[in-house]
Amino acid sequence: MPGKGNYVGPQEETIVCLKYTIFAFNFLSWLMGAIIFALGLWIRFDEDFQKWVKGLGMQHYWTGIYILMFIGLIVMVVSFFGCCGVITEARWMLKVFVLLLAVCFVFEMAGAAYTLSNGIYHSKIYPWLQNQLTGMVARYSYDKDARWVLDMIQEYVGCCGGNGSGDYQQWHIPTPNTCRDPIQGNEWANSCSQEITFMLQIKTGWIAGITLFLCFFQILMVLFAFCLHSALKSEEKSYAK
Repeated sequence: MPGKGNYVGPQEETIVCLKYTIFAFNFLSWLMGAIIFALGLWIRFDEDFQKWVKGLGMQHYWTGIYILMFIGLIVMVVSFFGCCGVITEARWMLKVFVLLLAVCFVFEMAGAAYTLSNGIYHSKIYPWLQNQLTGMVARYSYDKDARWVLDMIQEYVGCCGGNGSGDYQQWHIPTPNTCRDPIQGNEWANSCSQEITFMLQIKTGWIAGITLFLCFFQILMVLFAFCLHSALKSEEKSYAK
């Protein structure tokens, strides 16, 4: 834009301030997108966790993680695009940037909502786990796969059955050794439904929490982008006179 000597007017100061603010917000947005993607990779490819998910048939939990991983990558690209729009002061790029932010926002909310509805204690996952685990207890005597999954989870996590050791008593099955503390010999107090849900809740809480915080950032970026677009338009009109 043409200037008037070394004088910097209020309009130019506003534009510079908005540019630096949006640039900083885009950097933080890029960083959060990278963290979301990295957390998604960790959750998806953790070896022990993979065994439990596959053994329990809990693959639907990955759906929310896949959505958030994908959106994490998209956010990184959109943040770079937004920085380019700020540096070049191209109003059309700012418009596209705002549109892309809106699309990201929708997918982030959808991914976070799905993950939370299938990954915390007061969600669909807890009763689902109860049904799956109690069904495996019923098949414990004759189903090798069910016995392997239950023993693996009970021994590693420190839990017993879908609702506790009473699940085995209901089917007149001796309580397995994996339901007991290997040192003291006491039965584990909590059910595997509880323990697995608590573990899921930690993973889900981190990735969904960062995603929702990113949504808040994006709302602010949309507002700042609109302000910058308006300021650039006003400056252009003032020089056209």
